[in-house]
Amino acid sequence: MAQGTAAGAPFDAASLYDDAPCGLIVTAPDGLIQRVNRTFCGWVGRPAEALVGRVKLQDLLTMGGRIFHHTHWGPLMQIQGSVAEIKLEVLHPSGRRLPMVWHAVRRSHGDVTVHEVAAFVAEDRNKYEHELVLARRRAEELLAKEQEMQLALREAQAERDRQQALAVDRALFAEQMMAIVSHDLRNPLSVIKMSAHILGMGELSPKQKAALARLGNSNNRATRLISDLLDFSRGRMGTGLQIKVESLDLHAVVAEALEDLRMAHPGRSIEHRIEGTGTCLASTDRLLQLIGNLVTNAATYGAPDRPIEVRSAIGQQTFSVAVHNEGTPIPADLVPRLFDPMSRGSQVAGYASSVGLGLFIVREIAHAHGGEVGVVSSEADGTTFLATFPRAEGPCLPAEVPERAAPTPQAREHARQAALDRLAIDTLQEAAYDDITRLAAETCDAPIALISLVDRERQWFKSRVGLQATETPREYAFCAHAIQTPGEVFVVQDAALDPRFATNPLVTGDPCIRFYAGAPLVTSTGEALGTVCVIDRKPRSLEPTQLELLRFLAQQVVETLEKRERDRNGPATAG
Repeated sequence: MAQGTAAGAPFDAASLYDDAPCGLIVTAPDGLIQRVNRTFCGWVGRPAEALVGRVKLQDLLTMGGRIFHHTHWGPLMQIQGSVAEIKLEVLHPSGRRLPMVWHAVRRSHGDVTVHEVAAFVAEDRNKYEHELVLARRRAEELLAKEQEMQLALREAQAERDRQQALAVDRALFAEQMMAIVSHDLRNPLSVIKMSAHILGMGELSPKQKAALARLGNSNNRATRLISDLLDFSRGRMGTGLQIKVESLDLHAVVAEALEDLRMAHPGRSIEHRIEGTGTCLASTDRLLQLIGNLVTNAATYGAPDRPIEVRSAIGQQTFSVAVHNEGTPIPADLVPRLFDPMSRGSQVAGYASSVGLGLFIVREIAHAHGGEVGVVSSEADGTTFLATFPRAEGPCLPAEVPERAAPTPQAREHARQAALDRLAIDTLQEAAYDDITRLAAETCDAPIALISLVDRERQWFKSRVGLQATETPREYAFCAHAIQTPGEVFVVQDAALDPRFATNPLVTGDPCIRFYAGAPLVTSTGEALGTVCVIDRKPRSLEPTQLELLRFLAQQVVETLEKRERDRNGPATAG
């Protein structure tokens, strides 16, 4: 038996070489094929006669394979005498590319050196590698898209936050302007009311009396609308309605309100029912306002031929006011938002004086007293609004504050600086504050208007109109004097004649201040941080209404700063 041959198995070395499961090639050092087996010839689609002595191995490869053979295969064979697991493609006569894995070794037989090469078809491996490359490429593309989407999302979120902050500022400013306009309308309305009263003292014809009565009624409606707008602004800006409680006779207050309301709604039957006795603690003015709003609402939306019933009730712990009317019930989908601002029921012909604030203010009055208000409405029982209040003690009652020793100037300055630091005011100018300085400049007809903050060694400007400088030393600051009198507007009519400022560099040099008026920015805890001020280059004065406007604008700046502090700290510290 031949060595290495199983018993009974024929041994044919030539057949074993030609039909080996791999391609076997012998080449000269330059690549010229000297011998090749049938397996390789079958793979490349060429007979042995067309290859042996005629074709170099590298000529069978693709262009990339030929370059690799020249730059890597040949030098490796010379240096280390072998190459292994090299994958190169062979061009089939049909044009198809056939991937193969190559192994080669250099051998010397006497004076003759040959390269013995083994090749394996790697189509399955090539397909797997190709799919692996495609999968990786798809993964990289998906990752790139994901990163682009994440970037776009971050940019969108940043833009959303910016737009949201801008919308909040604009909405707050709109509410502030509503309050300012409402406040300033009171003065001309007071003049109109006074003038109408003076005219009514003379001899008038019936037509003149009727016209004067209409003028008075219109003035009262405008005044009530302004009061509603001011209350709406206070409620929306987080300050809440201001009330002063006193001991009162609830039934007498309701009776007084109804007497006026019967005159305001002639032809309507308004009945008053009384339950319980005793005194209550509440704000008389606010109760009159609440009753007026509820009865006016009932007269507007209730059945005109049915009476309006008002019930005042006093219990042991609470007192209440209820207003009932018959007519079309309130739609169920409207009830949850009935007390929201600008929310009204069905339109009623001839009723155009309301802007939908009456019930909102009713709710705010109830909350200011520590009470609640609700409504029940049905086809069978009509509509009833019920406002309930604590009779004696509640959140609205002021607590007794023990007397304390007056703080020293050093303590006051320390508290003032602490308040300024706590608010963490950014030095960048913002639209909400720029609108206020522009309004101050326009209303006071001043070339310069500022929102100033007095720091430890300087004053700097959160907003400025008509001035390039962003800060000045505190020792030269007019505002440093203004914050010493937090309760009033600090006015210097002619700085050149005032010994405190005559030699001040801001007076003798740029910006050549001659007139100054500054309303201190006083926090809710009493610290003066700076001012809203107007400056002119000539001596002058301000009207009382202009001084009042500066006070109001300063209040709005402080409320904006403190609201932002509450928003930063969250509801837990937003007391």
